[in-house]
Amino acid sequence: MALFVASAVANSVQWVWNAWLARDWFALGSGAAGGLIVVALVSEWRHLWKLRARAETRDLGRALLHSHSVG
Repeated sequence: MALFVASAVANSVQWVWNAWLARDWFALGSGAAGGLIVVALVSEWRHLWKLRARAETRDLGRALLHSHSVG
């Protein structure tokens, strides 16, 4: 997985460099928009991950509290 990510990043950097040298502004703009979409998706995934962890902690706390009240 790490090799795939490294390859994708290297390919993206090369693509941006070539677009910059060719002054292909549309390609640079669409690449920036795509990058922002990827950043937004990763950020949302992280928020959902943290939310799930909090929900699991809350459920465990609720179960422990209920077990103490039973006796």
